[in-house]
Amino acid sequence: MGVFICFTGMDGSGKTTLTRALVGTMQKRGIKASYVYNRYIPIVLRPAMLVGELLFLSNKAYSRDYSEYSNTKKNTSKKHPLLAKFYQHLLLFDYFIQILFKIKLPLLFGKNIICDRYIYDTIVTDLSVDFNYSQEEVKKFLDKILSLFPTPDTAFLVDLPEEIAYQR
Repeated sequence: MGVFICFTGMDGSGKTTLTRALVGTMQKRGIKASYVYNRYIPIVLRPAMLVGELLFLSNKAYSRDYSEYSNTKKNTSKKHPLLAKFYQHLLLFDYFIQILFKIKLPLLFGKNIICDRYIYDTIVTDLSVDFNYSQEEVKKFLDKILSLFPTPDTAFLVDLPEEIAYQR
């Protein structure tokens, strides 16, 4: 079984730089390691997202007024809790399949994986924002689903003031 290391943190915190530097250092020392960019990318969920955008967000522009777009998503999820749960479960299923091929199977074959972003980023950045989770809800959600995903041997939280991250 390979070693699994992941870097997590807000956008602009330096995760990619640190992840690539670690992979480079390991390779220079003769340790085979693979860089994996693991931001969630909708594949199975994409058709559901398109339908949701047509039905609920057709007059909202993500790039024009993010605040309005985000608030509409939050309000829609409150009005349609079953659809919101379906969306969340489909997202996790989609992400699980991606992690299976990018991380789980390579680890089983003895590859060392250095991961730029992981499930923590998806829960905190994507789901908790879209569905207005409280800190307690985020923790409960993570506790519930983490058993489905590979546990990193080491996880680094790259934390810095927002002002610095947003300057990058």
